Amino acid sequence: MKSNEFKALVDTFSNVVNARAATTQALVKAEIKASETRVTRRINEAKEELRAELATKEQVANLGIAIHQVDTNLVKKVNKHERRLENLEDSTKTNDPHKNYPIAEIPRPRKSFPENWLIVYPLPASSQHNHTSRDLTSLFSKHVV
Repeated sequence: MKSNEFKALVDTFSNVVNARAATTQALVKAEIKASETRVTRRINEAKEELRAELATKEQVANLGIAIHQVDTNLVKKVNKHERRLENLEDSTKTNDPHKNYPIAEIPRPRKSFPENWLIVYPLPASSQHNHTSRDLTSLFSKHVV
């Protein structure tokens, strides 16, 4: 091989190698760009999820604060009404029927029902009786007032 032929061969291979290098460089740049795009998209999705989770936690915290405020206001109002009722009872000299009194002071309700009253209890669902309402009405009509 002569030096001119060798030089021509080196020039040809140089052009092929340079073209291959340019192609490889373009492919690598495209892959890097695609990879950066995927990573950026995943990062943005993760940010959105974190923002949503933080917003949810913030909403839960705000809801907890609101519930505590409502509970506090209700307790204050109940205590205020209890004081008002106690003051009213003291000023009118009346007793609260729901307070704990000694057994001797509890008024007992009278249990006086007419003798012809009938107390009907519902039958259990598993009952074997298959009476219709008409049968029951005719059965108990003479006893119900």
